[in-house]
Amino acid sequence: MNHLKQTFVKIFREKIKIDDKIIPVVVRDYPYDKTPCITISGFSRDRGQHRRQQVNIKVPLPKDHQLYDENHPNKRYPHSAEYIVKSYEIDVHVWANDERERALIVDQIFDCLFYCMNFHHDYCVRYDHKTKICSTTGEECASLHHRGYHGLRGQCPNRKKYHPLNIMSANRIIKNSLHISPNYDDDDLSRREPLKHSVIEITFDYERLKIIKSNPTLRVIDTVGILDKMYGDKYLVKETIRNL
Repeated sequence: MNHLKQTFVKIFREKIKIDDKIIPVVVRDYPYDKTPCITISGFSRDRGQHRRQQVNIKVPLPKDHQLYDENHPNKRYPHSAEYIVKSYEIDVHVWANDERERALIVDQIFDCLFYCMNFHHDYCVRYDHKTKICSTTGEECASLHHRGYHGLRGQCPNRKKYHPLNIMSANRIIKNSLHISPNYDDDDLSRREPLKHSVIEITFDYERLKIIKSNPTLRVIDTVGILDKMYGDKYLVKETIRNL
C-alpha cells in the first residue's frame, strides 16, 4: 500500500528540521544518502482483515454507462458496495549522527502525529502552505486569524462552512485507530562512527469501499482510483458511509 506510506511522507515532509535544515523523508528500508534522515519502511504488514460489511451508497455514473445523463452528470444512482476495514503496520526509521539529532527528530515526529490527529490546519488537504489559501473559499485560511476556541488550537473554526479534510481522512486512514508505539533504538555499532537508528512502529486501520456489480453493465470499481474521479471529493464518500 504505497499510497499509505506516501501519506506519512507528506505528514513529515518539510516539517522536521534541525538548525533550520529540513530533514529528508523517503520511502525505503535503509538510510538516505546523507544523515540525518527519516525513512518509511518499504514493507507494510497487513495485520489481517478487521471488518467487512455490505452497504448501499449513491454515486454518479461513469460517462461510458448507458444511463449516464450529460445534462445531469452529478446525478447519483444507488449501488451496492462492500465496505472493508483492514489493519496495517508501518515503521518510521530515524537515522542520525548523534544523540542530539536523534532526540530532536523523534520529538518532532511525535509532534507532527499529534497535530495531525488533532485536526491542525497544517494537515488539511485544502490548505495551501505556500499561499495560506483555503481551497474551499479561495481566501486565507480562517484558522490563521480566528481567536476562538478552535482558532487558538490551529483548527478550522467552522467545519460545516469550510469543509476541512484531514490528510489521513483523505487517504482513508481512520485517525482514531492510530496507535503509536514508543520508539526503540537499533544502532549500527559496526561502523567506525556508530549510526544512530531509532524505529517508531505505527499501526492503524485503513478503509476501502468497493462497488459491487449492480447491473450487467457495471464492473467492480475500486474507490482508491475511479470513485475519487467520479466524486472529485473523498469527503462525500465518507459522509455517505457515516449516514447509513
